[in-house]
Amino acid sequence: MLLTRRLIALIAGVLTISLGSCYLAGWFFGWSSSSHPHRADAHMWIHEHLDISREQDLALADIERRYAQQRDRLLGVIRQANSKLADAILGDRSFSPQVVSAVETIHHAQGELQRVTLEHVFEMQEILTPQQYDKLLELTASSLRHQSDLNRVGYGP
Repeated sequence: MLLTRRLIALIAGVLTISLGSCYLAGWFFGWSSSSHPHRADAHMWIHEHLDISREQDLALADIERRYAQQRDRLLGVIRQANSKLADAILGDRSFSPQVVSAVETIHHAQGELQRVTLEHVFEMQEILTPQQYDKLLELTASSLRHQSDLNRVGYGP
């Protein structure tokens, strides 16, 4: 019974952290919050909200490309580890070393995803005007607070 409770608590924690980390990355690209348009195209989202010039867009291209590669790699790690976790839960039916290993992989990748997302936001400062950068930071902070509010009232992960 205690083992089952620990496993349920662990799974709930993994889901909360997973969704929160992915939320930040997803919000940045405009596809995870009802308060932000659902768009897969990061450049369109940035243009609409920050009024990016053509010159800025060209300067941001390499930054965006690097971030997209890192994000996609980490999301792949998370998906693969979630699959391993699901297999371990069903196969082992206990709080096994395989469950623990999958959870640790997920936590590491989620933390890395949040770190590279924030590095990406801060890296844009050199290209954005001070007003654009301030707005980007405000939108980022608002998104994080919005997710925190959803968690507190029971609507989020």
